[in-house]
Amino acid sequence: ISFSPDGTRLLSSSSNAPAQLWDPHTARPILSLEAHINLIEAASFSPDSRLLALGYYDGTVRLWDVSDGNCLAMFTEHTARVTHLVFSADGDILCSAGNDGGVYVRRLRDIL
Repeated sequence: ISFSPDGTRLLSSSSNAPAQLWDPHTARPILSLEAHINLIEAASFSPDSRLLALGYYDGTVRLWDVSDGNCLAMFTEHTARVTHLVFSADGDILCSAGNDGGVYVRRLRDIL
């Protein structure tokens, strides 16, 4: 479970359902991120709260648009579960680390 930096979204997840974004002020669901159902191991909102990075047990990282629930990118470099995700302060860089010992750095302006 995680709040977006601006406090307008709350992320929840479970082992057998898609990740869900909620409005914490009304306690109502806003979006279901259904393109991928797998155990979420790591989550990070971008500093501007527009993007959500999720790291999964299967080693993938997916980047989601918080406004409409579209999956913008999928990264498959990790060979084991993703354990950590972090955005740079300006939101342009996304880093991931996993149980495979890998650390990957992605410049998002080159991808999006």
